[in-house]
Amino acid sequence: MLSLFKRNDIAPVIALVVIALLIRIPLLIHPPYIESLQGFHKGFLFSWPFLKSFYTSAPTVYMLLSLVLHLCFAFYINAAVDSEKLFPRKSFIPALAYILYTALIPSLSIFSMVFVSSVLIFRAFALTLRLHSVSKPRNTCFNIGLLLGLSVVFYFPSILLLLPFFLFLIWMRPFVLQEFIAYLIGFLTTAYLSLGFLYVLSDWQKSMAGLYWGIYLPIRISSPIEFIMMTLLSVILLIYSLYQMNQSGSAMQVLTRRKWNAVVVLFFFSAILGIFFPVFPGFPWLMSMPAFCILLSQAMQTKREKMNTFTFYFLIAAVLALSWLL
Repeated sequence: MLSLFKRNDIAPVIALVVIALLIRIPLLIHPPYIESLQGFHKGFLFSWPFLKSFYTSAPTVYMLLSLVLHLCFAFYINAAVDSEKLFPRKSFIPALAYILYTALIPSLSIFSMVFVSSVLIFRAFALTLRLHSVSKPRNTCFNIGLLLGLSVVFYFPSILLLLPFFLFLIWMRPFVLQEFIAYLIGFLTTAYLSLGFLYVLSDWQKSMAGLYWGIYLPIRISSPIEFIMMTLLSVILLIYSLYQMNQSGSAMQVLTRRKWNAVVVLFFFSAILGIFFPVFPGFPWLMSMPAFCILLSQAMQTKREKMNTFTFYFLIAAVLALSWLL
């Protein structure tokens, strides 16, 4: 069945939609209680209370719409991976990995402010990976900074990623001071416009008092058994994926190797963001999912087809066990 997702026609797209629906049936039938989705509608500078009202009145419809948005994002991740030629041949395996892994726990499957921030971060990352070939790098650097600034507006802890993106700019292009300044100006432009918008159109003191920083230490584990199983699964797959990436590294071009190193760095920095939530694991883990699922694709695209198939069915079984049985 894994070979189906290595085809370049409509069949893997249909299969992805079907799989996404099947593995999320428990969430569609029994959506999580609103109390377990603490702060999903809150951004750093503002909140969307209508999302909470929508979910309260029609949770199944909300989960279904969330699935559609996650599918769109999965296809965009896949397109970015193919565009940057991170793998020798095109496939839909990165999208498959994202759809499967985000079904592990409800907080990864729902549309939230963290999801919007994650989309903006990955868009900035995709622009960074193509910096080596753009005709106007200053404009691209400005856009990267702008997207990072917007991600902070939706989820403040993502400001931590400002530092690794500096590193990515150095990896993808020779150091040019004007490009780094454009990157910072883009980031600061978002901050200036957002704060200016709040100052002009709302009560400044009330707005400052209502900022949602989103920084908490984990004080409760959502489900000990679920947490242990998910942690073991993630660690095993991560180690195996990194091993396979290292094995294939000698055959990669220098630029491709740098791109893979950027994916690894993005994963580890975004994984740190997963800590900042009172319930562990929670929404912030979604920030690391794009990079993690790109790495996970390595484990299903090795030269040993039997191991690829085993990894695929192992992941399917783990997702079904966590979503259906727990």
